[in-house]
Amino acid sequence: MSHLLHCYVLFFCWNEAYWTVRLTTIDAATLSKLIEGNRAPEGLFFGRLSAVSTAAVGPIIILGWFCQKQLVQGLTFGAVK
Repeated sequence: MSHLLHCYVLFFCWNEAYWTVRLTTIDAATLSKLIEGNRAPEGLFFGRLSAVSTAAVGPIIILGWFCQKQLVQGLTFGAVK
């Protein structure tokens, strides 16, 4: 079972890396490419890295907060016979 899980993780990571490379242009980039772009030979740009990470996680947290009632209702409905 563990080998199957490792294969799925490898597949999805490779798929993410593939689409990052294929869709990246000068004008548009995926989120992982944008976060990776905050690295330089001098080190990390922590200010920009923090801003991009907050912008990436913020909408997910806000959407989860607004949908919390429906998420809990759906999870408990599946657990009750």
